[in-house]
Amino acid sequence: GVAFKLVCALEGRPCEEMIYEYADLVMLGTIADVVPLVGENRIIVGIGLDIVRRRLNKGIKALIDAAGSKYISASNVAFTLCPRINAAGRMASAETAIKLLLSDNQEDAAYYAGCLDRLNAERQETEQGIFDKACLQIEKNGYDKDSVIVVEGHNWHIGVIGIVASKLMEKYGKPCIVINADGEKSVGSGRSISGFSLFDALSACSEKLVKFGGHELAAGITLNEDDIADFRKEINAYTSEFDMPFATLNIDCKIKPRALTVDAAKALKALEPYGAGNPVPLFAVMESQIVGIQPLSGGKHIRLKLKKENSDYYAVMFGMTPEDFKYRVGDTVDIAVTLDVNMYNDTESASVIVKAMRKSGIDEDKMIQQLRALEKMYRGCLNPEEAALICPERSDIAAVFRYIQAQPDVKHEFIENDLSETVGFGKLTVALTALEELGIIKKNEGSYSLTGFNGKADLNSAEILANLHKAAGR
Repeated sequence: GVAFKLVCALEGRPCEEMIYEYADLVMLGTIADVVPLVGENRIIVGIGLDIVRRRLNKGIKALIDAAGSKYISASNVAFTLCPRINAAGRMASAETAIKLLLSDNQEDAAYYAGCLDRLNAERQETEQGIFDKACLQIEKNGYDKDSVIVVEGHNWHIGVIGIVASKLMEKYGKPCIVINADGEKSVGSGRSISGFSLFDALSACSEKLVKFGGHELAAGITLNEDDIADFRKEINAYTSEFDMPFATLNIDCKIKPRALTVDAAKALKALEPYGAGNPVPLFAVMESQIVGIQPLSGGKHIRLKLKKENSDYYAVMFGMTPEDFKYRVGDTVDIAVTLDVNMYNDTESASVIVKAMRKSGIDEDKMIQQLRALEKMYRGCLNPEEAALICPERSDIAAVFRYIQAQPDVKHEFIENDLSETVGFGKLTVALTALEELGIIKKNEGSYSLTGFNGKADLNSAEILANLHKAAGR
């Protein structure tokens, strides 16, 4: 938007006149830069989308075809067109994207669009590889217990580490910094959750950094590789001065399944374009029972059949495989969903997309108390009441042991889903750590299994339990 206004000033022509010549390009930049879609930005994006739908720019038309996009909206642009344009600069040279947008014949445009499509596929593969390695390192070293997760690796492509940081932040619900530790100077990119200023945190640790910059929710850093461990300690020490915020989803309203209709989805289009500052409306359907779980696209996604108050409805969960889905048929869940229109064989239907899910009946206040107590346990500053809240009884630990004994190589998410209600989230976390310290269970890539231990274990010899008993004054 600023670049566009500079062009208008240099041309000596009013923005209101030139916007109809350049709105498609300005729209792409506005959405790609995650600028709030309010005020003038909202107007620019609205006009730009209208122009793009008429497919006047040969380069954008070719990119739409390469991406297989059928419907052009701000969200569609954000998730299909912008990543392909950005892939040029991330993986190779931004010149390819420039040539695409300046193409004056369809053959050249199709060639450059194909290049960007391939670069984007390479970006996705590279990004996933780094993400998987980062998750392994986080789980192995216990970084998931830190208030701010700092993870590093060698030969991690600096063009995608920011995206990886964002994905890790979503997975763990905490600020994350991903560092490419190659050579003397290491480069990192961080993403934060609302309520925690990453820039302020980096300012407090600036002595360990060669340079840094950014804002509350995103930042970049350069530091010496030898200082990464100390930097991790310092930024987490900074967080000990206050209670860290939790990652949250803001629900616009609760609705009944009968409100999930094509007419409702069409009515919501009056609020477009959606994006930063004007997010897609998020609805909560409470206490729905899972009736069926069906794999989609070869198991890449799942389709759920749900039931509430004698009303059956379907919802799709993208990026969730049946193997990783921790809920079972019969479970009662609360779900956060968005609503859209799906067109198939000229037939319209309501598309319900799951953004988050939890078991119904969770006591949020109790859960937050336990999470706070766990935070303080990791920092070593528990009071007796907090220690008692998360210190498991022998029966709790036995229940966790029997569960893992009955289901070898079970994922943490399944244990949490099945036992949090009876054992308690905090006590369950401590019980797992205690069993691991005693050598009774082992953790491998997020799953737990028995070690073959056949002696008699003294629970009091587990360090985590000894520390909790001491803190609780037992």
